[in-house]
Amino acid sequence: MTSAGGTLAPAPAACRAAALALSGPAGGVVGARLVGAALGLSELLTLDMGGTSADASLVTGGAAVHDGGGVGGGGGAVAGVPLALPSILIETVSAGGGSIARLDQGGALKVGPDSAGAIPGPACYGRGGTQPTVTDACLVLGWLDPASPLADDVRLDPAAAQRAVAALGETAGSNAAAIAAGIVAVATAVMARALRRVSVARGLDPRRMALVPFGGAGPLFGCALADALGMRTVVIPSHPGVLSALGLAAAGERVDLLASHHRELDRLQPTDIGRAFSTLLREGSEQLPGGALWRYADCRYVGQGYEVTIPVTTNNPRQIRDAFLAAHRERFGHSGSDQPVELVNLRVVAIREAPLPRFGERGGAATASRGERLVALGRGRGRGGNRVTASLWPLDDLAPGVTLEGPAILAGRDATALIEPGWRGAVHASGAVVVERV
Repeated sequence: MTSAGGTLAPAPAACRAAALALSGPAGGVVGARLVGAALGLSELLTLDMGGTSADASLVTGGAAVHDGGGVGGGGGAVAGVPLALPSILIETVSAGGGSIARLDQGGALKVGPDSAGAIPGPACYGRGGTQPTVTDACLVLGWLDPASPLADDVRLDPAAAQRAVAALGETAGSNAAAIAAGIVAVATAVMARALRRVSVARGLDPRRMALVPFGGAGPLFGCALADALGMRTVVIPSHPGVLSALGLAAAGERVDLLASHHRELDRLQPTDIGRAFSTLLREGSEQLPGGALWRYADCRYVGQGYEVTIPVTTNNPRQIRDAFLAAHRERFGHSGSDQPVELVNLRVVAIREAPLPRFGERGGAATASRGERLVALGRGRGRGGNRVTASLWPLDDLAPGVTLEGPAILAGRDATALIEPGWRGAVHASGAVVVERV
C-alpha cells in the first residue's frame, strides 16, 4: 500500500520503500471513501483516532485529496524529513487513546505529544502504566464498559483509571470526573484544529460535509467534533476499528510516474507537451497493463516557491495555464493572470481499480438496547461531569433500520461509539450508523 492510496506488487514496492511511509493512514481514507460511496456521500471529513495519534483527511467529489493541492502532489514528512512523493493529504496530531495528559509549567492542561503506547499503555490496561491518558479519561466518564474487553483480551481497570486521572490534582479540576472531562475536551480541540486545517484552510466548508470518525477511539468523539465544526452528519462505519484494513484490502493498483520539465508555458507548443508526456504514458502502460492513465502537471508562477498540481486534459499550453489560474484561485483565494506561469513537473498516474467491497451482506439482529449506563458528558458549556443515562447497544450486531436516540453507547469488538444528546442515529443497510443532529 502506498502513501498515495494505491497498491503495488511486491517487487516494485521493494524498489520504492519511501512511497509506503503513510500507507496505514492512507488505507483509512480509502476505506472512508468506500463507506461514503455506499451511502451516496461524496464530501467527507475523516478522522482516524488510534492509540498514539489522530489522522485527519478529506474526501471531496468522491476522491481522496492529495497533498500538494491535487492528485499526484507530493508532501508530508516522517520524523521531520520531508517526502516529495505522492501522498494522500494527512494531518496528524497527538490525540490518540494513549496520549498522556499533563499540566504544563503554567498549570494548563495538555494532551500529548507523549504517548503510553500499547505497553505499558493507559493505566486502565493494568500493564504497569500509571500516567493518565485519553482512554483513562473515557473510562472515568463511563464511555467505556469495564465488563467488555478491548480487542478481545484487554480488561479495563476503572480504579486504576480513577487514580491516574485524579493524580493530576486540584489544579486541573475538583474531582476525577471533572479532570477527565477536561482531558477529552483538550483532545477534542486538538482534533478539531486538524480537521479545520484540512478543510477550512483549503477553502472548504465542513458544514456541507459528513464526518467519518474511525479507529478504535474515533467514534467516541464524532458528535463532539461535529459540534465544534458546525457539522450535522456523522457516519460511524461498520467495524470502525478496522476500517484502515478494509481500505488496504480494497484499494486499487496504482503507479505514479514523474518527470521534470521546467519550462515557461508561454514558450511551449502543444507538440512539446505531447512528446514530454509520451514517455511517461508508455511507461505507465508497461508497468500497469490495462490501467487507466491520468495526466497531471505541477505549475507555479515564475519565482514562486511551491507548485499546484492540476489535471491535464489537453496539450494546449494556454488551456493548461487557465486551469492553473483557476486552481490557484480556488486554493489560495487569488490569482495573478498577468504573471508568467511555468511548468515544473509532468506526472502520469496509472490506476487499475479493484472490485468494490459488498457491504451489509450479514444483517444484524439487535433491535433494542441491552441496558443502560450512567455516563458523564461535557465539553465546557457548564456540562462538565454531568451524569446522564445512556442506552447500551451492540455496535457490531445492529439490525438495518434501527433508530438510536442519544445519549447512547455503541460497544463493539474493535471500537466504541458515543451518540450524544441531541443526536439520532439510524442503521444503514451497509451496517454504518448515520448520526444526525436532531
